[in-house]
Amino acid sequence: MSNPFLWSVILALHLLCMAYWIGGGLYAAIVSRSTVALLEPAQRQNVQIQLIGRYFRALLHVIPTALITGWLLVIHMVDSAP
Repeated sequence: MSNPFLWSVILALHLLCMAYWIGGGLYAAIVSRSTVALLEPAQRQNVQIQLIGRYFRALLHVIPTALITGWLLVIHMVDSAP
């Protein structure tokens, strides 16, 4: 018998990772571009480089977590199938 609370936490962690991965990419590509358009070109480039740098540093933790939790969910579904 498996613990349903544990699998709920794993699913929530997986969904949070995927939301950060997709939402952060959309934010960096679309929202920040219109926001930094008011700055001077040198400042704009500096802000965008810092934003992308922070996003990719966080992805170094998010992607492995998403992969591990995704595989755990797949294994759980295969094991619990009739």
